Amino acid sequence: MLIKLDLAKAFDRLSWIYLEGILKSYVFDQQWIKWILSKVSCPVVSILLNGSPSEAFTPSRGLRQGNPLSPFLFILAANGLGRLVKAQVSREKIKGLHIYGEDIPVSHQQFVDDIMLYGQATLKEAQRIIKSLSQFSRASGMEINKDKLEVFFFNTSLAVQSFLAHTIGFNRGSFPSKYLGIILHEHQFWLANWNLLIKKIRNKMENWTHRSLNAPSLVTLLKSVLQAIPNYQLSCQAIPKAASQKLVSLFKNFLSQGTRKTRKWALISWEWLLPAP
Repeated sequence: MLIKLDLAKAFDRLSWIYLEGILKSYVFDQQWIKWILSKVSCPVVSILLNGSPSEAFTPSRGLRQGNPLSPFLFILAANGLGRLVKAQVSREKIKGLHIYGEDIPVSHQQFVDDIMLYGQATLKEAQRIIKSLSQFSRASGMEINKDKLEVFFFNTSLAVQSFLAHTIGFNRGSFPSKYLGIILHEHQFWLANWNLLIKKIRNKMENWTHRSLNAPSLVTLLKSVLQAIPNYQLSCQAIPKAASQKLVSLFKNFLSQGTRKTRKWALISWEWLLPAP
């Protein structure tokens, strides 16, 4: 069972009391913590309503976006959920998923406020995960975005899937899905995982076909723009041979101005166009 969730308005809801507790748990110096909190907290706030300021009040939560400190402090605060899940796994209250050949179970994956939790497809496991999320929400002030919350099942009967999704109140997700810009699919090496990226590259190339570009300009666009597009997905997933060939074909046509019907001899090797799968 995989639960994909997102924190709703995470920067705006973060409790300063929770943040102070997190900083103390990392054993930062007390004076340093006071300095940090003085930069984060505001003495008073007044809202400008119809051109007139409202009565001043004292806030108790939230990080100011644009503040260079905010991303670092939020990562430390969000890591509290990861530490809570790890503690539950060490006490064997949450089992996580055991990957073949690995002794340590996989329990969670976090990237700022995009979080994935792993567990057994059982009611007890789901309830304990929900309890952990509730504890984190009460402590930090942050809430789970229910619109983006999805649960995925693997090798689980449809009856069990329906029962668990209805009982815990989660939306049942389906593949393909997207996480951090990467298409997730049950079959990692399917060409379908790369169709969106291939379409993106093709659309960008079509915007340039009407322009009169010489060979050096085409090579520069290919190396600095087109080849940079698949780098992120290549760093996360192994590319299947069919997708690799398709990308190389697109790049070849772009360099040779494939809109023309005349065929030309290739004057360069195409091996440099894409990393080997």
